[in-house]
Amino acid sequence: MARACQRGIVRPVFQRLLLPLSALLAIAAADIALAQHAENAAQAATRWGLPGTWKPDCRQPASRANPAFTFVVREGQLYQLRDLGDVQDTNLVTEASILPEGDLETTTVFAGAMVRTVVQRKTGEGRFMLWSNRVANTENYSIKNGVMANGASAPTLSRCR
Repeated sequence: MARACQRGIVRPVFQRLLLPLSALLAIAAADIALAQHAENAAQAATRWGLPGTWKPDCRQPASRANPAFTFVVREGQLYQLRDLGDVQDTNLVTEASILPEGDLETTTVFAGAMVRTVVQRKTGEGRFMLWSNRVANTENYSIKNGVMANGASAPTLSRCR
């Protein structure tokens, strides 16, 4: 009689525990599958169309007033090569994702461990504007909503090659 009572109680309790456990296992398996298929920075940027050289005016040489930004993929990683005329550097883009509205958000590590997050917004075929530029993980913006800190419109860059 005691065994029958135990089965009558234990089985429903076990079944009630098993259902949430099964759901958690299914969610964990889905998370693992998504992580395995998640895009890295180079893949997301390539899908958006970022690799190449971009400048405000492709006909003019690179300078502080006409900076050139070249994005390249090397060994599966995305790099930003900046040419400001008198200064050139190469920086690792550690993150890139395409936002729901179609903008590209990138996070780049610069010399001296400065990290910036930039949002690029397409403005036509082969053109984008800098929609925002901020110190990563802060509200310290140099460009916000397409407007620079000095009140001027953020530059629009064209694909030069």
